[in-house]
Amino acid sequence: MPLTPYPLSPSIMGRGGTIPVRRAHFGEEPIAAWIAYPQGMRIGWIGCLGLAAFAAGIAVQDQPLAANRLGGPIPGLTEVERSRFGQGRAMFAITWDLDPIAMRFNAQTCAECHIQPTLGGTFFNEKLFVAMVPKPGSLSGFEVAHRFETPDGKKIERRQVPPTATFRRTPALFGVGLLDAVPEVDLVRAADPNDKNGDGISGRFVRVDGKVGRLGWKGDVPDLDAFAKKAFRVELGLKAFEPGDDPEVRSLVMNQVTSAANYMRVLAPPPVPTLDERGKLGKQLFLEVGCGSCHTPSMKTGGDSAFTVLRNRRFEAYTDLLLHDIGPGPEKRLTTGPVGNREVRTPPLWGLTKFGPPFFHDASAKTIEEAIRRHQGEAERSRKAFDALTDAQRQSVLVFLEAL
Repeated sequence: MPLTPYPLSPSIMGRGGTIPVRRAHFGEEPIAAWIAYPQGMRIGWIGCLGLAAFAAGIAVQDQPLAANRLGGPIPGLTEVERSRFGQGRAMFAITWDLDPIAMRFNAQTCAECHIQPTLGGTFFNEKLFVAMVPKPGSLSGFEVAHRFETPDGKKIERRQVPPTATFRRTPALFGVGLLDAVPEVDLVRAADPNDKNGDGISGRFVRVDGKVGRLGWKGDVPDLDAFAKKAFRVELGLKAFEPGDDPEVRSLVMNQVTSAANYMRVLAPPPVPTLDERGKLGKQLFLEVGCGSCHTPSMKTGGDSAFTVLRNRRFEAYTDLLLHDIGPGPEKRLTTGPVGNREVRTPPLWGLTKFGPPFFHDASAKTIEEAIRRHQGEAERSRKAFDALTDAQRQSVLVFLEAL
């Protein structure tokens, strides 16, 4: 069903009251959100939405999401925590119908890029793949290209994607809170940038504002708060309000960013697969050929999360959250930065076939087998070992991966 926004205007926002922001359906999950706001608020009319959402509350009406259902919350949340999940989920459903002079943007709602197979997922339309263009001096060597702009301050114009752009597949967010909760010390311990053990694998990380990067295709985002803040800014064109900013500037307040981040924190991971005998053999072969050196089967969260369900929890995502050289590809055109052109953060494999095809970080592979064969660099030894398997053995590996 089309996502139809209710238009918001500064004149309406100035009077105070309650406006139905949007009503939308995601599969079988209807969401209706109302945002109330007080009179006289002076943090920009976008910021009014965020403060009011927590002062007066966001009411989210939807069918209960089963604990084992993709798109639902991690089982075991308290009533308060589930309410926070619902508030953040409503934030993902909001269409920001803004005055053209407010921003440059790629989308008007989080759901536009995180909607398949349900809210929180990815997107299959190649026209919405994230376009990245070279940016000398940046951590990863690139920045997100904006598809729209307001050059004259009056109307929105569509921009052409620059010929230097490369593309990324929109990452699915299911279970990302578990990845966010893995202690930094574990990532530091797993890194082997100089390949001291001689296994040909040299995973590494970069630090962002003193923190270990772990999210994003280039591992250049340290945590979910930064992830949400960056997504609002570079995809929707909404800047988080910070001390010293002009209170009349159209901006978000940090409560809105935190709400979106908390939704992602407790968004349940894909269900743990039940493997038949062939799938179990495929997993064994997957590890024997060395794929598990980067796609590490299991990790464990720390004990200090604000959400009890995220503490000391072991999970199987098949990633080490580290950067690895996987060989030449379309990124060879990017400007070199601290993160190399050939380096990609190991993507989790859980839910692999629920989000694709296409596969690979740039969605350039039509099949899982093609994605495997695109691996070079540090992964070349494992790829050759996979190629050396019998046809039946390779099929067993694919059966295992398709079950994730």
